[in-house]
Amino acid sequence: MLPFRLRRGRRPPPGGYGEAVLFGRGPECARIDRLLAALRQGAGGAVVLSGEAGIGKTALLDYAREHASGLGVLSVTGAEAEAPIPFAALERLLAPVPGPIASLPRVRPLCGSTAREIPGPEDRFAIYAGFFRILTAAARSAALLVVIDDAQWLDRPTL
Repeated sequence: MLPFRLRRGRRPPPGGYGEAVLFGRGPECARIDRLLAALRQGAGGAVVLSGEAGIGKTALLDYAREHASGLGVLSVTGAEAEAPIPFAALERLLAPVPGPIASLPRVRPLCGSTAREIPGPEDRFAIYAGFFRILTAAARSAALLVVIDDAQWLDRPTL
């Protein structure tokens, strides 16, 4: 049993993406499949998808999530409206993990009452170290796939 539930940043269209939308994306899907196989074997890795809007990056990320059986999946989609709020995406990424925010130093108080001030370097380090501890603990029961979509809209401290 995985320690948390799958969380998607976006939902695929009704009926899923299927082969029709991923037509011609064999090499990209094969690269994602290799990454997922490596994760299942205990190795790490990363795949970065970049390109213009509308070329199918989100469809490929959905493919990765849908084929991540046996893995824990943490997912977040950057939101333009949240970009000025420090650690907004980090909090959403960790939402499915039981008790994650309690494990981190208090993110919101560190960011000030308006949640718009960026904490000092020592506070950010404590938050990043806490995030690492949470990921390490979550990965003890299942390898993790972390999916980030629309990274250009992540708040700076999360990025």
